[in-house]
Amino acid sequence: MHCRWSGEGCWIPLGTFKIDVGAENSTSTPAPGELLWYPGGISETELLFPYGEVAFACRAGPLEGNHFLTIVDGMAQLPGVGRRVLYHGAHDIRFSLD
Repeated sequence: MHCRWSGEGCWIPLGTFKIDVGAENSTSTPAPGELLWYPGGISETELLFPYGEVAFACRAGPLEGNHFLTIVDGMAQLPGVGRRVLYHGAHDIRFSLD
């Protein structure tokens, strides 16, 4: 889903899903393609997928997530993906090491 309150990014809500990971390399301003893991607390557990300028936040205020993955190939396609989600809603996503 699109996260308009944070800027040019999409988020994947994970509800109450938990893994035992503390803050590491946490930031609220990732660069495009730097995916963040937010383990929950102020907001629900989620992944942030920035495709442009983002200031990661929720209704309660700023959030910080762990930068855990950087997209390298296909960076030029990220703005199109973000606009597609903005105008057409949530899409399925799959992560792989291929």
